[in-house]
Amino acid sequence: MKLVGSLIGERRGRLGLLAVLVIALTAVCSVSASDAATARAKGLDVSNWNGAINWTKVANAGYRFAFGKATEGTGYTDTTYTTNRNGSEAAGLVFGAYHFARPSGTSLAAATMSAITQANHFLAIASPQPGELPPVLDLEKTGNLPKQRLLAWTLAWLGQIDARTGVEPFVYTSPLFWKGNLGDSTAAAATGTGLWIAHWTASSQPQVPAQNWDGDGWKFWQWTNCVSVPGIKHCSDGDRMNGTKLASVAIAPYPSGVPVLSTPRPANFLPPCLARGWAASRSRSPTSGDVATPQAPTALRSPARPASRTGRRAPTWGTHSGSSSRPPPRRAPRTPRRIRRSQ
Repeated sequence: MKLVGSLIGERRGRLGLLAVLVIALTAVCSVSASDAATARAKGLDVSNWNGAINWTKVANAGYRFAFGKATEGTGYTDTTYTTNRNGSEAAGLVFGAYHFARPSGTSLAAATMSAITQANHFLAIASPQPGELPPVLDLEKTGNLPKQRLLAWTLAWLGQIDARTGVEPFVYTSPLFWKGNLGDSTAAAATGTGLWIAHWTASSQPQVPAQNWDGDGWKFWQWTNCVSVPGIKHCSDGDRMNGTKLASVAIAPYPSGVPVLSTPRPANFLPPCLARGWAASRSRSPTSGDVATPQAPTALRSPARPASRTGRRAPTWGTHSGSSSRPPPRRAPRTPRRIRRSQ
């Protein structure tokens, strides 16, 4: 009887262990399925503040994309831009450039010209190429512009990038900044501008302004401003992509042939595709005393946006005066001022 009892006890012990293993495997499978359903590519964004970076170590840690600061305002160039661009791409990461906005302008016309000037400065330095991530407008400062004029400034910058490259740019902003300083406008989202949202939280999803970015949601999410990344001495901004296929948002090949030169814009110019969104936004919100939205002269209207990502217009790499038809060289960086993201 002792032997029978021993065998029964041993069998029960094995059955109990088997049950535990089944429960554990079920939990693992459930977590794996959940992770697969919310799979997100891991990335980061950098500037001169991060110092020298070992991009091989970054890549080996599972990072797949990086945004790097290229320019700020009308004349500043990040000293580490070219190094970060070449280093990250050599390590296998997909790279994209961003411009730190310095909005200005005492009138709608002046604000529009300020945005166009900054967009041209960005393109001259960043020179975005096929396979890279779209250009980004890093919008963290208002320049003391009222809401409607800041929105006009933003749309003008985005429109100039689109007009010269045929690429739909992105906006980097936080929910509070967009709601508080741009009236939670959907104008930029309605024109196809992608969203890189900055919301530092442990939640599984960020907050998204402008009615879930006009229903399109977020493409990239800066979920923290301090994550330890191998190869970088200081903690870095951590980012996620809403998905894993970076090729789906990367710049498609440009058409072959000589690019069309840029045409200088009048001071009160707003690209047609964005003027419509701007006008619609004004009709839905109180005015701020600015003049009526200028309409683009017929002779300066931009070509129609291609029907698909594979049908890009040739980038207009010529300078603002139209003196060159080749992509600008990567210029030598200038000395930065020591500020966190803004230089």
